[in-house]
Amino acid sequence: MTDCGVLKPGDPAYHLNHDLKKHGYGSLYATMSGSLTSGYRSIVVFCSEDSLSQVDARIGFDRLKIIHAILAANVPQRVNLGGTGFVQVRRNCFTHKEHDILSLLASGLRNDQIAHKMNIAEVTVRKHLLSVRKKLGAKTREEAVAIALRDEWLGL
Repeated sequence: MTDCGVLKPGDPAYHLNHDLKKHGYGSLYATMSGSLTSGYRSIVVFCSEDSLSQVDARIGFDRLKIIHAILAANVPQRVNLGGTGFVQVRRNCFTHKEHDILSLLASGLRNDQIAHKMNIAEVTVRKHLLSVRKKLGAKTREEAVAIALRDEWLGL
């Protein structure tokens, strides 16, 4: 964490620090998550117009650390910035039923088995799966499960 515009030229974040100052930011707070062994690392940067002392007084560094942990846990492992420079942060976009149906699908159950287990009509299962596929951008049920596992919506 540092005030913008104060880092010396030898610092690895020098350019970022001074560019943020030029764009009107007063401070930045960054945390890194992931590990070298997993091959996945991400950095979450919080920029504010306020100085560090003002950020601490308004938000508190302990609260800021919690916010960063939540954000870092929700950044997808395979990031496609699409030329925008912004990462889409995952949010819980599934309803409880959609998540339960997706979980049962991933465990190998057919629609009729899912319907029986959840005590709902099979057509309702199909509608929920259609919604899940749309939210994940999947063309098939199998692709939906693969995307959900890859992006850690489901655990093995």
